[in-house]
Amino acid sequence: MTDSDRRKYPRVDTSNLVNCCSLDENGNERDHCMARAVNVSPVGMKIELFQEFESDRIRLVSVDPEGNLIHIQGRVAHRRKTEDGRYELGISFDGSEVDNTRFTLNMIGGSHRAEPSFVMVKGSRDTDRERRKYPRVNANNLVSYSCLDENGNALNRCMARALDINPLGAKIEAYQEIPSETIQLTSFDIDGNIIDIVGRIAHARQTDQGRYEFGISFMGTEAENTDFALKLIDVCQMNEPSFVMVKRA
Repeated sequence: MTDSDRRKYPRVDTSNLVNCCSLDENGNERDHCMARAVNVSPVGMKIELFQEFESDRIRLVSVDPEGNLIHIQGRVAHRRKTEDGRYELGISFDGSEVDNTRFTLNMIGGSHRAEPSFVMVKGSRDTDRERRKYPRVNANNLVSYSCLDENGNALNRCMARALDINPLGAKIEAYQEIPSETIQLTSFDIDGNIIDIVGRIAHARQTDQGRYEFGISFMGTEAENTDFALKLIDVCQMNEPSFVMVKRA
């Protein structure tokens, strides 16, 4: 990603969760990790990780506003360690101009913000179901989840999309079945800090599109559950995008 390439397009600040996969020289996937998109343009993007990333080739995976998986390959143009111990990578996209632009617009579309509709007021105590204590807020957040064994150890890490959330739980959409009854949900708050909560799968169903929806009951304290829910909702607020797809002269 040269200086002249970067100047062709404005950069748009984002706060999307992305899944990063390191690639070997043959394009085979190696290690996966989670990162946050800091900004993006049709020639590349800056991401922030919480661990070192040694590979020079990378595949980035995220979710568009309609919940479809989107991905792009690129190369690490530069990397640095920040003062707070995180790692920033500048990624140069390898796709065609059309593919790069489409990925960029989908990333920006998933990061728009609007006023939240969440109201933190409990309902009547004599309701039949506990989940009626709180309103549910529609979400469109990319989250990472890990299946936990009986000792609480994480077995793997996959991606899902949060469909709605309240302080008692969330509904998520995954692209595969979840074999564990207990999972840990992980995302970023609006300041880029990792947030997580442990939950139990209360119900599951397969959709007509072949995806899977899971109702997750949070297992933290009321304060922990509420804190996680509010931070995830905060990230999901949306504004009009400032991105203009016009090259500069």
